[in-house]
Amino acid sequence: MLIPFALDQDPDAPIPARAMTITHAVFLIEGVDEADSDDPETETIEAWQLLIDTGTVWTLQGVYGRTARDLIEAGVCVRPTTEAV
Repeated sequence: MLIPFALDQDPDAPIPARAMTITHAVFLIEGVDEADSDDPETETIEAWQLLIDTGTVWTLQGVYGRTARDLIEAGVCVRPTTEAV
């Protein structure tokens, strides 16, 4: 992935992790994007949790909802604590 940087910026400086968005979460789960962290499993769980928290997971293809349900039942993810806005 190419990330632009200013000419006065150290090109060897670590790239800051991008904020998890719904699009990045779906791309990460689908394997389109790679994990930004050294712990891809945790980042993938965070992606699932974001989709659950926002309610987006229930509007996607059925496999997303079924997988989210299984992750919640297994204790990997939790039900959202507040209503999605």
